[in-house]
Amino acid sequence: MGTMRTDDFIFIDGQAVRLTSLAPDGDALTFVVIVRGSGGRDEMQAILGRETLEVALGEAPPRRMQVTDVDLRSTGTGPTAVHRFAIQLEPAPEADTAPSGTALDDLDQRLARIERKLDAIIARLDADTRLPF
Repeated sequence: MGTMRTDDFIFIDGQAVRLTSLAPDGDALTFVVIVRGSGGRDEMQAILGRETLEVALGEAPPRRMQVTDVDLRSTGTGPTAVHRFAIQLEPAPEADTAPSGTALDDLDQRLARIERKLDAIIARLDADTRLPF
């Protein structure tokens, strides 16, 4: 069994995916992957369907990326089908790098404080506008 050359692969969430071509463009990456059969296609679509991906190339440290474009072209059917994915990735927004749930928890807390303040203002306005009769 041969040694796996890291420049032939992209690592997506720790999974090695063989590259057909790679075109880095600044922080963005465009690459082509070819897989066989409906199982390979489904697995690749599941990977690319995630909101953010941890992507590593060669010896570079992994980066959080998001899928911005996928062009899928297929030839054949069933297990003999060949599927060509042209994939474009860009860096994920900073908010996506926060630990899971943290950004939403902060937002929920801020919204709850705003709602309490609005309730207090409405209650005060109701008390001030009551007619004496």
